Amino acid sequence: MVSAFFAVMTILILPAGAVNGTIEIAYRGYGGNYLGDPVILDGRNTFSNGTALKMTGPGLPAEGLPLMDLNGQPGTGNSVVMNPDGTWKYVWYTGSIKGSEKLQTARYYITAFDLANSAKTATTSLLLKKPEFYVDVSPSQAGPGEYIQLTGISEKGSTSVHFDISDESGKTVHKYDSTVSASGYFNAGFHVDMPPGVYTVIMTSPTTRSSYRNYLTVTESTMLTQTPTPVPLTTAIVTPETQTTAPATPVTSATPAAPAGFGTLSVSSTPLGATVFVDSEMKGPTPLDLKDIAAGNHIVEIKAPGYSTYSLDVPVKAGETTRLNPVLVKSPAAPLPPAVILA
Repeated sequence: MVSAFFAVMTILILPAGAVNGTIEIAYRGYGGNYLGDPVILDGRNTFSNGTALKMTGPGLPAEGLPLMDLNGQPGTGNSVVMNPDGTWKYVWYTGSIKGSEKLQTARYYITAFDLANSAKTATTSLLLKKPEFYVDVSPSQAGPGEYIQLTGISEKGSTSVHFDISDESGKTVHKYDSTVSASGYFNAGFHVDMPPGVYTVIMTSPTTRSSYRNYLTVTESTMLTQTPTPVPLTTAIVTPETQTTAPATPVTSATPAAPAGFGTLSVSSTPLGATVFVDSEMKGPTPLDLKDIAAGNHIVEIKAPGYSTYSLDVPVKAGETTRLNPVLVKSPAAPLPPAVILA
């Protein structure tokens, strides 16, 4: 996106009278659109034959970001195709914005600026609303082995959502399902095992004909900025309900529920609803009782949006129950909770 922006800067023709030119932008709508709707913008620029669009608003840098790439370089924009008389029209497909997880239900400002002189600008605004059916992909750029969290909202009353992850050729490389809470919230995730490229995340629900798209960029691990490794909160493991002091290791107790050679893993957390992974396999949200865990050591991970990952090597004994109940630690830069739709 950035390379395309600089490409159009190589040939800029200043028409006669450009010094006293004008630049205009208009939003063709009724003040608001849902994220996912196409938005019509048009305008005119008589300063030069190069115009680009950027957006600012809550959570975005003051310099603005390209309309279609909120992970792009601040201060740059998406170029528009101009007519000989300086007019232009741009269809903004908001359902295809990279980095759309940065958006919330709020008013955003769209600025048209002249590529020959970025001080020549015109601005309009519109209310963007997060729909009651969306998925955020976090992080939206990751390397091999990194954990991707899928969080969002489905319609109230729905019990599950389905995700198809497809590559740039349209081939589906993964399918996932997630349960939905009574409020419509869901939390799913997976570890990246795909080659570098741009992947489309398509969410559907059995209760609606709607679908929602978001995007994940997989890069080589050497190209990513390293992030701190979350520190397990080992002191948060809790014994059976009658004990008040947390021991240093998981607690086991006899139980007849598991078959021979298997034990039970009982997992809760604060907050509830965190996603449990056993040996990198997603098992579901807390609280959760897993009665078919093979005896032996297992890597248990507990993840929730805005919290550091809890990770521990847990021994499970045949015929016994191992209980975990950590208090998750908030991440230093916790993301905003899902946006509430304004009336």
